[in-house]
Amino acid sequence: MSLPTLGAAPRAPTPAASPDSEAAFGKTLRKSGSVYLGQGDGMPFLPPPPSAAWAHQEARAGFEVVYFRPQDDGHLLIGATTAVEDGQSWIVDYEIRVDVGWRTSSARVTGRSTTGARTRLLEGNGEGGWRIDGQPAPHLDGCLDVDLESSAMTNALPVHRLALPTGATAQAPAAYVRALNSSI
Repeated sequence: MSLPTLGAAPRAPTPAASPDSEAAFGKTLRKSGSVYLGQGDGMPFLPPPPSAAWAHQEARAGFEVVYFRPQDDGHLLIGATTAVEDGQSWIVDYEIRVDVGWRTSSARVTGRSTTGARTRLLEGNGEGGWRIDGQPAPHLDGCLDVDLESSAMTNALPVHRLALPTGATAQAPAAYVRALNSSI
C-alpha cells in the first residue's frame, strides 16, 4: 500500500453550511462552534480488527503496527511506527483514545530519534478544545482528531468519525504531531 506524503495542509473543503448544520450528500452533521461532530449516515464501518500494519513507501522507508482495543466508551489504539527519512531514523509510540463517535479524547505520543526522546500528552474535550501536557492549547481549537505525521492509521480517525458517503468531502482539521521532534 502506498502512503501519501503527509503534510500540515488542511483536508478537502466542506460544502457550504448553514449556521447550525450541514446537509451534504443526504446527511446532516451536528455543528458545535465552528466544527462538525459527525457520525454521519454514509459509509458503514465494521468494528476494527484486533490489529493492522502498514509499510511506508515513497516518502520514507518504515513500518507501522496498531492494536485496537474496544473500551466501554470507545476504542484504545496502541501503536508504533518507525522509519528512516532523509537519513534520519525515528520511532513513534502512541496510545490514542477515541470515544464512540471516533473523536479523539487523548493521545500519548512518544517520539525517539538521535536527538533523544520526548513524550507529549494531548487531551481533547470532544468539542474541539485541547490541552497539551496539561496546558490549554487554543491554537488547536476546532480540531477533533490527532494526526501523527508518521502514522497512516491516524488518517482513518476523521474517516470513521464523519462516515461520509463515497465521494463526499468535509473539513477535518487535526492536531498535527511531527515525527522527529514531537512538535504540535
